This record gives sequence, C-alpha cells and structure tokens, in this order.
Amino acid sequence: MEFFPFLVILRTADSTELSCWLPYWHLLHKNGGTELKYGQYAPMMQADLFEDLLRKARGAGYLAR
Repeated sequence: MEFFPFLVILRTADSTELSCWLPYWHLLHKNGGTELKYGQYAPMMQADLFEDLLRKARGAGYLAR
C-alpha cells in the first residue's frame, strides 16, 4: 500500500480563523493491479491545535526540524 497525505488550509468567509484539513489517497496493490482509494476519515481541526500537534511531534523526535 502507498499512502499520499496532503494538507489543506481553510478560512471561512466570515472568520479570520484558520482550519486544517488532512485528506489523503492511498493505492492498494493486489493481483497485479492497483486500486485508488480516498481516505474518507480525513481529520479537520483548528490551526492552533494542528500547530500544537506538530510541536509535540517535533519534541518527541518524530519530525526533522
């Protein structure tokens, strides 16, 4: 399986607050073929929460600086 995540930054028309949506695609390789699937459980969160998660991941050594 191959996993292709991406990040979408959103701002609603009536707000200055940002949100982060993390949709993804993945490819399943089986029986000599490839099946494309969309990640239907893509999380959406406020940007400050996303930044906090990144900060914690870096602090734990999961992300390169």
